[in-house]
Amino acid sequence: MKKFFVWSVAIFCALCGEATAQMVAKAVSDGLLLQQIYEPEKIADKALSVTYFDHGKYEKMAAKTAQNLEAVTDQMLYEADSLKKKNVSDMLASAVKNGGKGIEIVYEKERQIAMRGQILYIDRILVPFCAQTECDGQTITFYLGRGTYFAPAYTVSTGGTYVDKLKRIIEKQK
Repeated sequence: MKKFFVWSVAIFCALCGEATAQMVAKAVSDGLLLQQIYEPEKIADKALSVTYFDHGKYEKMAAKTAQNLEAVTDQMLYEADSLKKKNVSDMLASAVKNGGKGIEIVYEKERQIAMRGQILYIDRILVPFCAQTECDGQTITFYLGRGTYFAPAYTVSTGGTYVDKLKRIIEKQK
């Protein structure tokens, strides 16, 4: 098993480059398992808060609803298929929250996720909803942050399906 792990890490380093390999080595030396980096949904007892926003009105979601919303959002993260070169700022995040509907997930502790060949450290996710009742078939843009939101914004071409799931979960709570 140990030999397999060493070869796996060596191959990973060769494919992903030195910077990514250094991040993985740091995560392993910090006592994190590679499984935790690539499968964060399996980490038990994540403390998080999820806020639903609707044109400037905010509603904190119940714990069970928050977990369900996070599970769908995690699926969406791993489907991200492109980035949008867009200036992401606190002003943009505020405009998204005050100008439409969506959810914001804020984690108590920083999380590591693998996206598009890199490891990102995040503590928040902002997912705006489409304006239509059904979003299926639409590309969705979402934002990641660490303290504040950072560029680039990410898009998911199949994101409308996930947004529809998020909307149904929220409707069940109301």
